[in-house]
Amino acid sequence: MYYRMDATRLREMAEAASCAAARELLVALARRYRQAASRIEKRVLAPAG
Repeated sequence: MYYRMDATRLREMAEAASCAAARELLVALARRYRQAASRIEKRVLAPAG
């Protein structure tokens, strides 16, 4: 899933960031991407009914 790959990239960028504010924003954005991926996966994998 692309959202999960993007979240991983954002997390890596956060680890490399020298500015604390940028690091916090990147971590928060990565978290939101992972949450979105989870919601999408639940909808896609949910049984039709």
